[in-house]
Amino acid sequence: MGFLSVLLNIALIPETKPTKEQLEESLKTDRTDKAVEGTLLMALKERSGLIAFALLISLYGLAYGQTLFSLPLSAVAVFGEERGAGVFGKLMSLNALLVIFLNAPVVSLTRRFRTLANVAFAGLLYTAGFAGFFIARTLPFFYLCTLLWTLGEIVDAVNTWYYIANHTPMSHRGRFGGIFPFITGSGRAIAPYFGGQIIQRFGLGVLWLVTSAITTGGALGIRLLDRGRQGNDGEDNSGA
Repeated sequence: MGFLSVLLNIALIPETKPTKEQLEESLKTDRTDKAVEGTLLMALKERSGLIAFALLISLYGLAYGQTLFSLPLSAVAVFGEERGAGVFGKLMSLNALLVIFLNAPVVSLTRRFRTLANVAFAGLLYTAGFAGFFIARTLPFFYLCTLLWTLGEIVDAVNTWYYIANHTPMSHRGRFGGIFPFITGSGRAIAPYFGGQIIQRFGLGVLWLVTSAITTGGALGIRLLDRGRQGNDGEDNSGA
């Protein structure tokens, strides 16, 4: 599948590497992807808001990582060892099906709103889904929680990388493309350790409350970034 994707990209997506003339011309504009003269560090310094955004997204990753680490533990805790594994499998299957069938409708519904507003809303969907696991005791309730955090996952995935790409200087696309997945993925990398420490000290219930608090904080931070950019990025609508 990955190889097929590469072939489709080669065949259907035109080359976007800017020419020297395009780079020089962009320096005279206020485009969000205008070129930057200098090193990667200089470019990152001029995109401090983008770094802040990536760090906030890493909070989403820290919370989302609990769906693979702590959610199966919750399923076993509620439904028992024999049934819990099967319940977790059903939840992951539901997640996969929702991503496949709801992606297009969700994109259609959210594309009219600002990109950062969408990403902040994704955080609230995460919050609702993860907080629900604190009180979930029936399979339908687990399904409902999974529906909510999956909707957050869709909105997040569609808008986050669009925003990063749209605010990456055209002169440093490759370098930004290499470093920003590392930043945004740092939260998910430490999610198992983080979740394990919370569970060991306070229990699964507290973990889901802490997780929902983290996504709430991330959503509020992104909302503040959005308010700061309003009026400056007129083209910053979700183009996904």
